[in-house]
Amino acid sequence: MTHFGLICPGSTGHLNTMLPLGQELKRRGHRVTMIGVLDAEAKTLAAGLEFLAYGTEEYPKGGMYEYNFGMFK
Repeated sequence: MTHFGLICPGSTGHLNTMLPLGQELKRRGHRVTMIGVLDAEAKTLAAGLEFLAYGTEEYPKGGMYEYNFGMFK
């Protein structure tokens, strides 16, 4: 069994493509940890994968939304 770390930003487009990959690796018996910003945590855990946060000070929960859409306010 291999432990895979999938690094993925919290944006929906990236996350929606990486989660099925992680689930397939897990189905094949591997351990999978998604590494991302806090906004990705709930969706990752709901998919049955482990989660490890990075950039928690720079991107607190809700920070990716602000980063991506704050300029349009």
